[in-house]
Amino acid sequence: MSDFGFYSGKDFLEKKFESKEYLIDQILFQKDCITLAGKAKTGKSVLLFQLICALTSGKPFLSEFAVKKKCRVLYIQLEGSLGDSQNRFLRMLQQLSFERENFFILFSPPLALNQTSSMLKVMDEIQTSMKEIDVLIIDPIYFAMAGSLSDDEQ
Repeated sequence: MSDFGFYSGKDFLEKKFESKEYLIDQILFQKDCITLAGKAKTGKSVLLFQLICALTSGKPFLSEFAVKKKCRVLYIQLEGSLGDSQNRFLRMLQQLSFERENFFILFSPPLALNQTSSMLKVMDEIQTSMKEIDVLIIDPIYFAMAGSLSDDEQ
């Protein structure tokens, strides 16, 4: 049921609306979509790896934000090298908790997830390889789409 509509202030504050549950307190809701953006080489992937560690282990993100449950995470890496990612990850694991069985990585050339055939191919690969995931991380998102991010049609 949708909550779309017009509400008086009284109705808005008194009505019981369904609210989403957090996966990570104050940061990430279940069934939510977030974007991490920043300039090149500012540590976005490092932050994502810390997020992965917290989600897979159920330990607080950045030692501060509670993780509500352990999650199965798929990280789709669309740039860089697996060797560099592995090295960075192994160094982080000297300090962070991580559960390997809850982590999956798909290393791929650029995708076209805004095209049905490409999306279905990736979804089939995910279902074949890991059955079910809780969190999907695509890094970087601009390599996951055909066309230009500045083109509204794409």
